[in-house]
Amino acid sequence: LPDFTVSFEGDVYYWEHLGMLAVPSYQEQWQRKRDWYLGNGYLPQLITSEDSSDGGIDVESIRETAKRRIVNGEPA
Repeated sequence: LPDFTVSFEGDVYYWEHLGMLAVPSYQEQWQRKRDWYLGNGYLPQLITSEDSSDGGIDVESIRETAKRRIVNGEPA
């Protein structure tokens, strides 16, 4: 299951927030999950965000990603 499922004007997006990419087991798990999205044809609807190196999140970056991908419908 994705972290978030977003529906907007009939389109569905799957949002994964990658919070621990510095942890090898998490990174491996994420790669398997990404491969699943790819293999099942969902990669165009996949949106990702990541924690910064200090563990925080960049709210403005997430807002811009949402606007660009969901509202404006731009590809990844």
